Amino acid sequence: MLLTASLCLAAMAWAQTPNVRLHGVLRGMGSNKVTMAYDGAASMIGDSRDITISTDAEGRFDTAIYVARPTYYLIYRNTLYLSPGDDLELSLTSENRAAVFSGKGAEANNYMKDRLFPHAGSYLEGGQHLKKDYAATKAYIDSMSVLRRQQLAALPNTDDAFKASESARIDADVATSVLYYPTYSLIYAKTRKPEMTMKTIDSFFVAHREDVRPLIRRIADDRFLDVAAVRGVLTNVMADSVNYRSLQSAFVPTSRMKELLLALKASMQVKSNVSEATLMQANMTAESLKEEDFAAELRWKISQAQKLEVGQTACDIRMIDRNGREHRLSEFKGKRIYIDFWATWCGPCIQESPAFEALYEEYKGKDVVFLQVSIDKNLNAWKNYISRNNKKVPQFRSDDPVLKEKWAVLYIPRFVLIDKDFRIASPFAPRPSEQQIRTLLQ
Repeated sequence: MLLTASLCLAAMAWAQTPNVRLHGVLRGMGSNKVTMAYDGAASMIGDSRDITISTDAEGRFDTAIYVARPTYYLIYRNTLYLSPGDDLELSLTSENRAAVFSGKGAEANNYMKDRLFPHAGSYLEGGQHLKKDYAATKAYIDSMSVLRRQQLAALPNTDDAFKASESARIDADVATSVLYYPTYSLIYAKTRKPEMTMKTIDSFFVAHREDVRPLIRRIADDRFLDVAAVRGVLTNVMADSVNYRSLQSAFVPTSRMKELLLALKASMQVKSNVSEATLMQANMTAESLKEEDFAAELRWKISQAQKLEVGQTACDIRMIDRNGREHRLSEFKGKRIYIDFWATWCGPCIQESPAFEALYEEYKGKDVVFLQVSIDKNLNAWKNYISRNNKKVPQFRSDDPVLKEKWAVLYIPRFVLIDKDFRIASPFAPRPSEQQIRTLLQ
């Protein structure tokens, strides 16, 4: 039997008649509850517009949703572009380039399969496309952007708004590639001629700013803030990073851009430091915002953060052990609980793991439970990793939506400390490599 999607929209009353149908199969997502994350501008602040798609055992689903206007969504690494009236059949895995689309709306979505990821340096793709020097790398970036523009121009059935937004994405991807070049150049300095040091990165940005400034001027338009790569470039430049100061005069931020950055900073603050003071400041920011979508998401983020205040009852979590047996976090009530949320693909998580294991050994026999809870989507990858590395700390894996919705596990590694009464002692606890954790554990 095919199942429908449930909307996770908090108190927002989205009762409009559905005007987009999605059906097909989602494979390799790690759960039959798959998040279709809203990817418009307000997604940088909160996630109240996310949608949960429920599938059957084979990953099949059939659902209808409402979109007021063309909107970007994310399913794992797959970017969807949904417009009113779309009737889209899709087959998705965790690999975006393997996606298959058919039906009304398929043309735009087939184009989106090849979209780049800014956090990997866009055209640099994690550094794998670095050439012998900057000049050669920039020539490669430019050639690939020309090819991408040709693909975009060849689409016969997409509207002008889509083409304008995606043209801005290409500009933003080129800018991102240039901005990430120094970082990847240093990372791969052992395998290629180093062009700079940490001390000369700022001079690189000054020397090559005209490779970026015209691009920034073109993308600095409120119409393009729903494009992730665009807002990534603009918010980084507006955030007053030392390296990017030579680029700030390239554009004058609009009121909406300024409010996005303001709301983003408030949201990040309550994500990392839940206190009466930070919540009060975030509420004041929300009240000052004129952009209602940003204000609504910030209020949603504040409501989530309030559940993580010290002294609040901890939210229970459903999880499985390495043998597939189901457990609840509440089983450990009566002892202090120190949790490490991690994943096998997370480098910083792996770096912290030895310190977590050392603490586990140090506190053996004391009234503390140490738990490592993986959020890996790939069950076999998790099992193989903990078996191969002979993990002694109690190991669990969880795909419970509570992790994101109530615990705000939006990045990893993330550490949490719960007291004996199953109340939150520290929602963003120190890392095991930090001395402060011993003080808290006492």
